[in-house]
Amino acid sequence: MVLAPAAAALLALAAASLLRLSRWAKRLTWAVASIFNAGLKTALLHFAQSFAGLFASRALLPSVRFWALTTLMWAGYMASLALFAAAIGASFPSEFLSVYSAPLAGSVAWSSPDWVLIAYLTLPVLAIVVFAALTGFNVLARFRGALRWVTRTENFVTAPAELLPVNFGSDVHYEAFLDRRFRGDGGLLLEFEERGIGKGLLHRVFHGGSGAITALIEIDGQLLVRKFASGSAGQTLLAQYDWIERFAPDLPVVQTMGRRSDNGDQLYDMRYLGGTRDFYEAIHTETLVASAAILGDVVARLDAFHASHAAADAPDAAVRDYLQRKASANLNQVIAALPELFEAPSIEINGRPFALASLEVFRQLDWLVGKLNQRRQADIHGDLTIENIMVRPEPGPANWFLIDPNPHNGFQSPLIDFAKLMQSLHLGYEAVHRDPRASFANGKLTVSLHRSSQYSALFAGLCDDLRQRFGEAGLQQVLLHEMINYLRLIPYQLRRSPTAGTAFFGCLCILLQDYQERYPGDLPA
Repeated sequence: MVLAPAAAALLALAAASLLRLSRWAKRLTWAVASIFNAGLKTALLHFAQSFAGLFASRALLPSVRFWALTTLMWAGYMASLALFAAAIGASFPSEFLSVYSAPLAGSVAWSSPDWVLIAYLTLPVLAIVVFAALTGFNVLARFRGALRWVTRTENFVTAPAELLPVNFGSDVHYEAFLDRRFRGDGGLLLEFEERGIGKGLLHRVFHGGSGAITALIEIDGQLLVRKFASGSAGQTLLAQYDWIERFAPDLPVVQTMGRRSDNGDQLYDMRYLGGTRDFYEAIHTETLVASAAILGDVVARLDAFHASHAAADAPDAAVRDYLQRKASANLNQVIAALPELFEAPSIEINGRPFALASLEVFRQLDWLVGKLNQRRQADIHGDLTIENIMVRPEPGPANWFLIDPNPHNGFQSPLIDFAKLMQSLHLGYEAVHRDPRASFANGKLTVSLHRSSQYSALFAGLCDDLRQRFGEAGLQQVLLHEMINYLRLIPYQLRRSPTAGTAFFGCLCILLQDYQERYPGDLPA
């Protein structure tokens, strides 16, 4: 019937809505597209993505180009049909109804064949085949190119920027995005790609920590580093931004370029400085003398910052609450998540025996509260790992700045900042985090540690510096805070993967062994 095109349009609208709203529709589309090779799969997924997005965004309605092309297309259809009707001696209305109302019933042409007309219709096809044979015209290649062109709906209408591959720095990035979107398992990265890029061009996603995406994007020809998070992690991101803005006059911190909040999403942009590297990379590409100078300047500047932003000393109750949440509760989670490690009273870690009962120190809150007796508090960075110190390309010990603070810890001890430096340098946290490797069998736990000689030398220098500033008791407390930091990390790492959680548990045990050797008899029996 003549209403068939309208029904087809409604069906297309329903399909677009399903592709936008139904995870199963996306999965089905991905499964069907996956039958084909990578090029066709990407073309089909891109068509589905753009098709659904165009309907949802209503970008077709105001598009002059789309309606002009549509008008020309239908004018061509009708002119062709009119010529066809005239050639076979039929009326245009009857041929129109024949084609669009009952196409299988045929037209006058099928009931009384006109061989001249048949020749007229087929000669162009034969001419194209002969031309292709004589000139080497690759019909299949041109057909594939035409298919790619047809499936790129932006060739016919200007779609919203977030729907197009122009938002991605390479075809590989865009193909991976389509896979994540239609499989429905992209997590936070997919959320960032869908809602965080906006009108920017994504060049790179950086290695990052928990709960946020950090990426290099380009907007109006300017490179920016964008951080994106959602939900509760978004509130942490907001606290980061506020801390950077507040203390920019007092510390070398990254320059922010604005922030945005939208339905639970939080993002902020930072200025990108070409040639800037994180301190981890600088340590392993520069001389040890240069790295030691930067580390010493960081410690001195943070120590002075803590002194100038001091707060009231923490009472016993606040320290106890901090230890209960960050040490004792996390140890309980670890034991529940890794029961196989606690089946025997002791295990072997990297060839050395370790008594699991020694971990009970993190449940002995009275001892811990008494041990952490440096109670002064201050505004702190809260996540002063090596990766959160950025080094500019110009030489000089003061050529660094800080990123990614985590200022709310409950117990705002300045020693936590220095414990974070210990966390990096003591066992090579950055390498373990990037590639955690651990195995456990027959009571033997093996953890791969990748601490470089540069890290070892800087760790020794940091211990000496902190000992001079805070005394041996202060250094002890920094090492205890370092172990508490690892206890805070293990549950997150377990959510990342069992291997990562096991690796970080092994690191905690190795740190406790080191503490026992440094201070024999200090831990309670």
